[in-house]
Amino acid sequence: DNNNADNQCSAATALQEWLQQLPSGDSGLGEWKTMNYGKRQVCMFGMNDDNDDDGDGDDDDDVKAIKTLPEPLQEIADQLVTQGIFPSSLPPNHVLLNKYRPGQGILHHTDGPLYQSRTATISLASPVLLEFTKRLSTNEIGSTTSTTTSTSIRKT
Repeated sequence: DNNNADNQCSAATALQEWLQQLPSGDSGLGEWKTMNYGKRQVCMFGMNDDNDDDGDGDDDDDVKAIKTLPEPLQEIADQLVTQGIFPSSLPPNHVLLNKYRPGQGILHHTDGPLYQSRTATISLASPVLLEFTKRLSTNEIGSTTSTTTSTSIRKT
């Protein structure tokens, strides 16, 4: 339906405009921070109450998180629950925004505990190829076999 497509395009445009208005800064909490490696920019919103980011057993000296999601991000989180992608008992609690230059990406990594049991990835400005690789156990490191799943997400 054309109205639905128009609404999706205008929502994506509004979200992109909102993202462009975010300030730059050093913390990356509610502001774009340029990373030292890779030169990508990141911005974070929302975290769970167990905010022990440095693993020292307490959250007293950790960077204080922006606990609630701003309206444009909360709307997306609500839709992920409404569409059954996230259960209502474990709605999205954290958003990590990544801004990449064309052709730039992120190295293989394991997401931390803030991401609960699942993540959702949305690409706004261009198509993206995501490659998921089974995490190796200690005895598999250095092995030549692995399981890889690639997913291509296209902007509509």
